[in-house]
Amino acid sequence: MPNSWPQIPTSGAVAPCLRWDTACDLFGGADWSTVPELIQSFPPFRARFSSGRQFLFQDDPARLPLECLWLKLSGFACLCRAAAEFYRQHQRPHLSLVPQHISAHPSDPTFTWLPARWLFAVKLDAAEGARSLAHETMPKEMAREIFVPSGGVDAVYAAPAMKQWPMGRELSVTVLLRSVERIPDDADEQVSRGLIRAHVFSETVSFADFSEHDAFHIALRLPGNGTTQIPLWARKVEEAERGLVVSGVTDAIPQAAWAQLERTKQQVFSDARAVIYRAFHHGCDLHSLGMLLFRCLLVNPSRPLEHVQQQVGRVIERLEPLVEGLNPDDHWTLFTRVSGRLREQDEIFTPHSACISEFVWYDALICGLRLMSRIPGFSFYDDGGATDEKSVPEALAGAVQAAEHLAEQARIDLFEAAVRHRDLLRICDLVVAERM
Repeated sequence: MPNSWPQIPTSGAVAPCLRWDTACDLFGGADWSTVPELIQSFPPFRARFSSGRQFLFQDDPARLPLECLWLKLSGFACLCRAAAEFYRQHQRPHLSLVPQHISAHPSDPTFTWLPARWLFAVKLDAAEGARSLAHETMPKEMAREIFVPSGGVDAVYAAPAMKQWPMGRELSVTVLLRSVERIPDDADEQVSRGLIRAHVFSETVSFADFSEHDAFHIALRLPGNGTTQIPLWARKVEEAERGLVVSGVTDAIPQAAWAQLERTKQQVFSDARAVIYRAFHHGCDLHSLGMLLFRCLLVNPSRPLEHVQQQVGRVIERLEPLVEGLNPDDHWTLFTRVSGRLREQDEIFTPHSACISEFVWYDALICGLRLMSRIPGFSFYDDGGATDEKSVPEALAGAVQAAEHLAEQARIDLFEAAVRHRDLLRICDLVVAERM
C-alpha cells in the first residue's frame, strides 16, 4: 500500500472505505461477498474487487499465501507511517488506534495493470486523535501535557495503563508530608498558599510507571473536627521505595488552616484522597499498533479476535525472563528463544502455509510483542513513564523502520524466484516506489 493514492471520484458523494479489520481480511484472501453490504453495494468497488485478477499469484496456491502476507505487512507499514505522521503534525499521541479509525481507500482506478487488492491506501482518521484535557481547576501547565482519547477506550486495543487509569480516577492514598513552605498571598493577607512536598503511596495500586507529567489532585483532611480539607495539584518529582514523591501548590487556605497544616509536618494522612490524571503518550500507540498487527496476521473466520487477544496476553505475561538481559544486537538468540516459545504455545502462532518463511513470520510476531510489551532492551518502548520531545519519538520511528523491513523481507521472499523475469521485477519496484 502506498502512503497515499487519490480516492475514486464519486460525483460529489463520499466514497465508502474499508475498515482496518475488513481490509486485513481482504488482503488475506477473503471473498468479496464477506465485506459489509454498504461496501459491496458501491458499484466501483463491486466492479473492481468481485471479479478479475485480485492477486498476482491467485492461480498459484504455493505462492498466494506469501503474497497475502506481503500485502498485510505492507498495509501495516503504511499504518505505522500514518501514526508517526500524526505525531509529527500534532505533537501528541493518537490514543484511538482502533479498526474503525483506520481505513483502506482504493487507489486511482487507472492502475488497471496491477492486481486489484494491491491498490489500497491505508489512512488514519486524524479527527479521532487525542485532544488536550479540558479541566476547570487544573493548572494550565499541567493540562496541556495531558491528552484524552476522542472517544471511548477499546479494551482490545488500548494500552493497559489506559484501561487501568481512566481520566480522573479517584483513589484512597496515604500521604506523608515531607516539607511545607508558605507562599503569602499579597492580595489577601487572610489566606495563604503552600508549596508541599509529600510521599504518596497506596496499598492497592503501584505508581511504578508514573511520570513527572501525570497530575494528582490531592485532598488532605486536617486532624481535629475532620471538616477542613487542604486541596493541592501536584506532580511526581522523584521515585520512592513505595509509591512516589510529589510536589505541588495548595489552593488558597485560611490562615488558621495554614497554621494547623504546618503543625502536621511529618504526619501521616492515612485517609487522603487523590484524583489522578495520567499523561498518556506514544507508548500507548505502540501497544495499539502491536494488537492491530496481531489482528491482521492471526484472526480468521475460525479464530476470533478474543482468542487471539487471550493467547497474545499469555505470551507477554511470560516473556520477560526469556528476553531480559539479551544483547539487543543478538538477533539470532532472540529469534530462537521467542520463536521457540511461540511454537510451544497455541497453534495460532505457527505459519498457516508451508510457503511462508518462518523467519519472516516469526520476525513479524516478535515485532508485535516488542510493540505491546514494556521490557527494557527488548521492547520498542522500554520506559512506560517517560515522554519524548522529538518531532517523532525514537520508539515510534523504530517501529516504522521495523514494519518497513518486515514488508521488504516478505517482498523479497515472494519475488525471489522471479528475479530472472525483469519485467515482473520492474513492476514490483514501481509498486514499492509508490509505497515510499
